[in-house]
Amino acid sequence: MRARQRGAALLTALLIVTLVATLAAAMVWRQMRAVHIEAADRARVQAHWALMGALDWARLILRED
Repeated sequence: MRARQRGAALLTALLIVTLVATLAAAMVWRQMRAVHIEAADRARVQAHWALMGALDWARLILRED
């Protein structure tokens, strides 16, 4: 009877460890995805400002001509 209880306790502990590891992996994945989205958005805004600067510079050159 005692061996059966130890087996059940071991199985319960393994299930809990598996659940915690799965939740931790999901949290890390969500954080990584959020960082990638933020980086892409920052790059988009930076490209927009670079384009606006290039357009302003081109307009200035054309006006001078």
